Amino acid sequence: MTYEDYLVSRRHGAGPVKRHVPATVAKEVAASQVLADWLHENAGDITLVTDAHDAKLAIDQLKAQGEVIGIDIETAKAPVHKNHPLAGLNPLVSSIRLVQLFNGRDPVVIIVDCQRAGHHWLGRLHGARYAAHNAQFECDHFWRHVKQELDIECTMLAGRVFDGELKKLSDYANEYLGLKMSKALQVSDWSRADLLDEQLKYAGADAVVAKMLWQKFDVLFADSDDKYLKAYQLLKSLVYPVIRQAGIGFDAQAHAQVVATWRREEAQAREQLVGLGLHDPASIRQKQQWLEDSLSMEDLQDWVSTPAGGLSTAAATLEQALHVPGAAPLAKWSRASSRLANFGPELARKVINAHLYPDYRIASGVTGRFGCINPNIQNQPRVGFKHLYRADPGHKFITGDLNQIEFRVAGILSQDQAILEAYENGRDLHREVAAQRAGKDPEQVTREERQAAKAINFGLIFGAGAQTLRKQAANSYGVDMSIEEAQEAKAFFHAKYEGLTRWQQEVVQDANAFGYSQSPYCQLTRHYDDRVYTHAMNYPVQSGAWEVLALAIIYIDARLPCDGSIRISHHVYDELCLVARDNAVTAAALLLKDGFLHGFTTVFPTGTTRGLVKVGAGQTWEAAAQNEIPQASI
Repeated sequence: MTYEDYLVSRRHGAGPVKRHVPATVAKEVAASQVLADWLHENAGDITLVTDAHDAKLAIDQLKAQGEVIGIDIETAKAPVHKNHPLAGLNPLVSSIRLVQLFNGRDPVVIIVDCQRAGHHWLGRLHGARYAAHNAQFECDHFWRHVKQELDIECTMLAGRVFDGELKKLSDYANEYLGLKMSKALQVSDWSRADLLDEQLKYAGADAVVAKMLWQKFDVLFADSDDKYLKAYQLLKSLVYPVIRQAGIGFDAQAHAQVVATWRREEAQAREQLVGLGLHDPASIRQKQQWLEDSLSMEDLQDWVSTPAGGLSTAAATLEQALHVPGAAPLAKWSRASSRLANFGPELARKVINAHLYPDYRIASGVTGRFGCINPNIQNQPRVGFKHLYRADPGHKFITGDLNQIEFRVAGILSQDQAILEAYENGRDLHREVAAQRAGKDPEQVTREERQAAKAINFGLIFGAGAQTLRKQAANSYGVDMSIEEAQEAKAFFHAKYEGLTRWQQEVVQDANAFGYSQSPYCQLTRHYDDRVYTHAMNYPVQSGAWEVLALAIIYIDARLPCDGSIRISHHVYDELCLVARDNAVTAAALLLKDGFLHGFTTVFPTGTTRGLVKVGAGQTWEAAAQNEIPQASI
């Protein structure tokens, strides 16, 4: 029996006697009473509004008082999409059931039941200032309903500025307000005709907590260095440009063919493993034993261990072991099975109206970059997959890529002259490194030699050791290196890039001395509890590249044509993709280039933009990446 089952049965007079209530349910009953007492003490009563006219009167009264209004919503699965996995989460397959409002001045929480009052009154919300936790969720749903931007402060993004990470509302309620919030009813049935009293109290509390938390953060902003407010304003300004993105057209038929291929690969790999003595590759214990029997002594020593001391069989570990002879059969099976699990039928189920709509989490990554879920298109298979994303008929994808942005940013931050001069003069650093290592002219460098140099440049930018470089070179670039070659490459790298090497040492010292790193432009921080090495080099570079992308998104969103001929489709790390009507491709390419140049020159005013942006266009995402538009055309 769940807590919700208990509440329903109790409503109908069929609840179990007290001694038969499961311990988990009893715990939630106690937590509910604590919440009810806290809510009564801090907010007073709950007024449930079921009429559109009354809803307008209530919001007008709240707006007239000029306070920041705590706001929260509860969403239900849209009836026609009730079986969709994102129903209740994505506004395209959801409906707003409740809107909760609390201004802190009146001792009452207003809850509007939209299932009875309708949604036409929502436009009346415009013109006030609100506060919500994870305001992106509320903004997304309101935008879909009324196409208006509400001014909603976000306590989650404010917390990210001060704490260096995104936290749940319950975490902040406990930390700042001393309230332990149960989230047992978060996924309860919000389409129920007559909502439970406990559901209303749970819903109302979220608006009250959001209001009270914003008051805490508002004081922190006033009492703190201006950099915190600047960082928050950048994060907040991304909310609407992110939620307005058009989604990505998805070719379900072509995807089914890819899935069929993966299934054959998984079956073949499983059959090979059975022949090698591994009968159940899904069993962690069997995989560990098989690896112990199959790996060489050297590979066993280098293998990643679990916290318990066993050999790691995680998909990420095996993905890095495709080049290890003893592990390759298992790695091939793991890759096929992981792709089926993450990008197979489950991905197809997330399609809405022939499109995928990734949910971007602003600055949620430990590197400062966007997080992405439902689906995570930042973690798609590297090859054989981008052709599945197809623009609508009469449209094209226009992709822009920030060419070697991480290496550029590292050069600017470190003021490494070798890097700066190469980009200023339009030289290919990968070809240059390959030529110097091989003792030949750059024009004579082979593709394989340049690829090896690329592995060295990108592999060592964040302080990797020789062993890590060797693995990255094999898995990411298809380059085989002995440990001796990797050590020699590392020595070469540090000799060539003396300024970068000094900077790496300095940022590690600073991060360990002060316990944090910060981004170059808005000084968004990342805090460390322990001593760090790679993270200290990684964060300033990755977050700087993210700031360039973020500012480009904001710039482009503000200049999109009102007729919808150009829209932002999606973005992945250093790549931003627009979708445009066929007659607007050139205009979209110009806008995309201008956006990237604006972002880069804002963050790095002295950096060279030569060769910075590559723009392409095509019917599919893959074709757009391959069909570069000549710079002279844009």
